[in-house]
Amino acid sequence: NLIKGIGKFLFRLTGNKAYNGATVNPVNGEIFCGTTTAGNFFCLNPDGTLKWKFTGAQSMQSASPTTNAAGTVVYLCDNAGNAFALNAADGSQIWKAAMGKQAGGILVCGDEILFGLNTGGRATLIWVKASDGTDVKTISQATGMTEISGFAVSADKKYAYYGNKGGSISKLNLETKEL
Repeated sequence: NLIKGIGKFLFRLTGNKAYNGATVNPVNGEIFCGTTTAGNFFCLNPDGTLKWKFTGAQSMQSASPTTNAAGTVVYLCDNAGNAFALNAADGSQIWKAAMGKQAGGILVCGDEILFGLNTGGRATLIWVKASDGTDVKTISQATGMTEISGFAVSADKKYAYYGNKGGSISKLNLETKEL
């Protein structure tokens, strides 16, 4: 309770420590989170009880998960570079795609998902189809994306911004998929 400054619940995650930020389903308030231990990605009900656990991912030492606007699908990428789309209702796997590296950010862009990666000091931006995880487009930038930093989106939803290891910010046009 933020107004009173008291906790509503405490859920003890199994495995090692929680790593990435939790994500809240925009429709029903469910909470998605993972730990650094493989096989520990959780969906909690708004009251803090366990709804389901997904065991198919490695360590969640990667970007925070995200959901589609309808709250029906949760997208995540593990530390081994595997991206997943899960049914938000029951945690069943819809698809899995190899990104090759942990994600620094995940962004839902309509019917596509953008994964931002830091690969060998370069920022690699990969768009996949939300429906099946197949590649749409990949671009890269010489300066690596800061690990687990995420994307900020402009008010008009045309641009995404992300931090680079060199101490700069990049602006990405989401319509043209160009820097």
